[in-house]
Amino acid sequence: MTSARPGPLPNSAGGLGKAIAGDDDFSAADRQRFDQHLAAETRRLQAVFDNGQLAAGSRSLGYEMEVCLVDADGRPADANAAFIERLGQPEVVPELARCNIEFNGAPLGLAGDGLARMHRQMQQSLEQARRVARAMGLQLVLIGIL
Repeated sequence: MTSARPGPLPNSAGGLGKAIAGDDDFSAADRQRFDQHLAAETRRLQAVFDNGQLAAGSRSLGYEMEVCLVDADGRPADANAAFIERLGQPEVVPELARCNIEFNGAPLGLAGDGLARMHRQMQQSLEQARRVARAMGLQLVLIGIL
């Protein structure tokens, strides 16, 4: 189940988030399109529940890690597309801002050494990403994890 991700926000001279400062910029058609996308995503989620696609009885955990690409001065670097291409990890995807990326860890069973396996998976993925970032003159800054 995938849905189209919106393209990156335009970069503004004022910094991140300035491109959509208020909701005055959204037309009735924009709101209607948003409502349609939200309804479609809700139907997809309902289908997951209805089709029994969620594991019953087993306990598993995945993760989503948000990372910002920054330059040598610590400023956001609008380079997520080039970074992701060079990295070549399908679990790393772009975020809306061109300086942000997201690592999506595969769900792992929690029994036994599940958390240790997840930790190793995160470490390996991050180390490879750090090598690519360094080669591009960038650094990774962890900004959130779910």
